[in-house]
Amino acid sequence: MDEVLNSSIDFPQECKGKVIFVNSSNKNKKQDGISWDSAFSSFDKAYETAQDYDQLWIAKGDYTSSYVIKKNIEIYGGFSGVETEGWQRYITKSITNFNNNLQVEGASKLIKLNGLRLTGIGIRSSNFEISNTSAYSTLTIYESTGFIRNFYVDAGSSSNKGLSSNRSTLDILHTHVKNSSYAYISEGADAFYFNS
Repeated sequence: MDEVLNSSIDFPQECKGKVIFVNSSNKNKKQDGISWDSAFSSFDKAYETAQDYDQLWIAKGDYTSSYVIKKNIEIYGGFSGVETEGWQRYITKSITNFNNNLQVEGASKLIKLNGLRLTGIGIRSSNFEISNTSAYSTLTIYESTGFIRNFYVDAGSSSNKGLSSNRSTLDILHTHVKNSSYAYISEGADAFYFNS
């Protein structure tokens, strides 16, 4: 998995909105997300304050999300919690882990997911980019357009789908599917572009 994640790191680019800091180990009473010292300890709290074009910088640790992600934001994991620049993170040492399935729906402009370890993920009616990310269940995509790069998924069983797509257009690069007898399932009008 580390080889897949490290093949291209994709640093956060210039933020068009604001950067919101998240660190599950932050015990400070003041939590407004404007710095690591005052980072939100909850992903949900950070998401509530986020607006389109904001970036969420998430430190290593375990997180859950009770929201369906609808905002056009960029979510970056792999931070240790001291970085001042995006290129300083080391995603294979600072693991940002989501303990539940992440659901994305209706992000019509663009949502980016980068440097995360997910239980599973479902994407519906969205434009998206996933890179330098791993999942331990199926990636399910419906009526969406997306770019998938440096993605690792362990389906857990040969009877499980690794990547399931319906009526979507996907550009797939450097993606590895493990423990699945059928990696890509396409139903409806799909277009796949596989690059190496």
